[in-house]
Amino acid sequence: MKKFWNIFLLPLAVLLTASCSWFRREEAQIPPERVMIFVSDGFNNLSSWLLEDIQDLKKGYVPPKNDKNILLMVAHHTVRGYEVPTPPYLIRLYKQNDVVVADTLFSLPAGSSLTEQRNLDAMLTEARDRFPVEHYGIVVSSHATGWLPSGYYARTQSSSTTWSTARRAARRSGKPFVFEETDPVYDPSLPMTKSILAEKQDNTHSIEMEIEDFADAIPMHLDYLLIDACLMGGVEIAYALRDKTDQIGFSQAEVMADGFDYLALARNLLLADTPDTKSVCSDYISFYETQSGSYHSATISLIDCTQLDRLAEVCRQLFSAHREEIAALNPADVQGFGGTKNWFYDLQDILEKAGVPEAELADLTAALDQCVLFKQHTGQYFSITDARTHPITAFCGLSMYLPSAGNEELNDFYRTLDWNHDTQLITK
Repeated sequence: MKKFWNIFLLPLAVLLTASCSWFRREEAQIPPERVMIFVSDGFNNLSSWLLEDIQDLKKGYVPPKNDKNILLMVAHHTVRGYEVPTPPYLIRLYKQNDVVVADTLFSLPAGSSLTEQRNLDAMLTEARDRFPVEHYGIVVSSHATGWLPSGYYARTQSSSTTWSTARRAARRSGKPFVFEETDPVYDPSLPMTKSILAEKQDNTHSIEMEIEDFADAIPMHLDYLLIDACLMGGVEIAYALRDKTDQIGFSQAEVMADGFDYLALARNLLLADTPDTKSVCSDYISFYETQSGSYHSATISLIDCTQLDRLAEVCRQLFSAHREEIAALNPADVQGFGGTKNWFYDLQDILEKAGVPEAELADLTAALDQCVLFKQHTGQYFSITDARTHPITAFCGLSMYLPSAGNEELNDFYRTLDWNHDTQLITK
């Protein structure tokens, strides 16, 4: 009888042991609840500022190693200076024994650029596959130039078709478009602004990512996308990303190099019951409200992307009904945000200055109220294009292209954007 029970109990014990081991493995594989990803592309003249952002991020809230929330960083170049390129890499930041650990999980081959869609996609896909959760959020910091085609902002205006031809040829080949910067050398006595991703090739050449490529490079749905970069606060940007994220936060004007409050960033986005994106925006404005002179400059808004289709429907009707009035607008009469390179104007102010009747504007106001969750600005904005400040007298929370301030070259590109496809701002 004793032998019988031994024979019976031994397999049972093995089974129970194996089962307990299996449960422990399954418990260890339970994914974290939230993942925040900081995309920092500092292979440019913002390198030292972005490095300070990363140091502030480490000084703020960093989850413990076994925490339910994960803090990741996709970085290209996190050493001071950018003369020697480093490959983009994925880092997990966590705290162990009160020490912040930066654990490199993955890197791309040397010479890779985050401005290429396939490379950014690879980094974000790696993050998603390593940490499969329902809730992701991304914060991006680098240079940016809104909805403009890559290289357009940096070049001088001319009637030459060389630039357009070279850009199209690069896109057809699948290679990054390398363009020459023609702006004057930065004056260190002026504030540095963050001008979606841009990287240096050498002292005079750069590469940028266009908004459609940026959208295609995001392999997961996001709770939020917060963009710490210049001129991204346009309806064209929000609309292009509306299927990728529930909320988007961005600036209509140029962004000072200090950018967001990175000490409080992870605390707001990971510790709150739901990501406190409004506090990120509020902290940003609060800092620049205390500054003086040219540094007293900030605009920001937070957009509910699920409400943008209604805004597009209203705008389509208004654009159709008041096409001639919009085309005849004097750009100097409309609130702009781009200094002397002003292809970014306040959406509502465009339609008000075009003389749209109040009854029709009520539909626009209602649509904006539904999608603009937060908006705030200082009394002025600074632009590096003319090294001076400009007053802000109208601010609806979204900028937009004003055709009368552009040209046929920009119009051709604008016709390819989702926003124009669905609203027909530019028809021919």
